[in-house]
Amino acid sequence: MRVGFCGSQRGMTPFQSEELKKRLEVCTEFIFGDCIGSDWEAANIAIFNVQIFTIYPQNINTKKRAFFYNKEKDIKRENGEWLLYPSGLRIRWMPAGKPLERNKLIVDNCDKLIATPKEFEHTLRSGTWNTIRYAWKTKKEVLIIPPVIREET
Repeated sequence: MRVGFCGSQRGMTPFQSEELKKRLEVCTEFIFGDCIGSDWEAANIAIFNVQIFTIYPQNINTKKRAFFYNKEKDIKRENGEWLLYPSGLRIRWMPAGKPLERNKLIVDNCDKLIATPKEFEHTLRSGTWNTIRYAWKTKKEVLIIPPVIREET
């Protein structure tokens, strides 16, 4: 299953990280942005389960990019993908784009979206919630992992 991911630049809570680990067991391809925070953390979780990574970098603020490889030294071009040695991990670098446009491409190219927003409730001025709304609109399966466990009353 091709799993798309979006989350906050602030990163995930411990609960979100643990839940994401459980949900990636059926993932064959992990599709996400190239941003600090949740994208970075999610990639470090997915690296243990997934062999294909598709990365959509942003072109606006390169200081917020999470991944930079020395392509000549660390990875080799093979059939349109980067092959990371020695693991054989396949990394597909897609063209850079504006964050909201890039997030739509992530949704368009996944079977299921996993989101780790920093808020419990729907928020208008949030890239993560914007991506969730777009996934709902396009009828994608969406799993929202809340920031912490709510206590039962």
